[in-house]
Amino acid sequence: MNIELFVSYIQKSKLDIDICALTTSIYKLRDSDDGVIVSNVGGWQSREFLSASGGISNDSHFVNLVSAIQDAINMYHQKMEFKKTLKQVIDNIWININGKGHSNELHVHPQSVLSGVFYLTDSSTPILFTHPYADINTYYWPVSSIENSNQYNASSYTIIPEKNTLIIFPSWLSHRVPLHRSDNDRISISFNTKLK
Repeated sequence: MNIELFVSYIQKSKLDIDICALTTSIYKLRDSDDGVIVSNVGGWQSREFLSASGGISNDSHFVNLVSAIQDAINMYHQKMEFKKTLKQVIDNIWININGKGHSNELHVHPQSVLSGVFYLTDSSTPILFTHPYADINTYYWPVSSIENSNQYNASSYTIIPEKNTLIIFPSWLSHRVPLHRSDNDRISISFNTKLK
């Protein structure tokens, strides 16, 4: 019998959202707002929003996306066996546009339960998750001793963004986006949940 202990579960779902229309709305928002700097090094990150009046939050394609995200969050909630009397609710949501030469520093999402990202573009620039015990390969399992890197022995794991794909992960799981080298923008929408 094998026991998978303390697993960092990442849920990946393919959605069916009108990416073109949503992307047009996102660029309009970017052109009207300077955005904020949080984990982004360069690029543009919108202010957090969800139900603010005006802007993209009233766009029907965005509303459809939020509904699809909520359905996926509910599945994750069930998989993790959170109490049925509690509900995951989207607490905040924001847009990321990384152009060539932009990145996101290693970070977590404190005071949240789940976090996620929906990709509006294909990209060769991954999201990179790091092992919760970051020094595993430095002190215990040197890379030189590993035949093939896998989910059990790796100190990091990457997911390549695919258009219309949603990933959900624990908010405590450290992640970053390496330097984006493509001329095409890497566009995503990120969010956090809380339990109510």
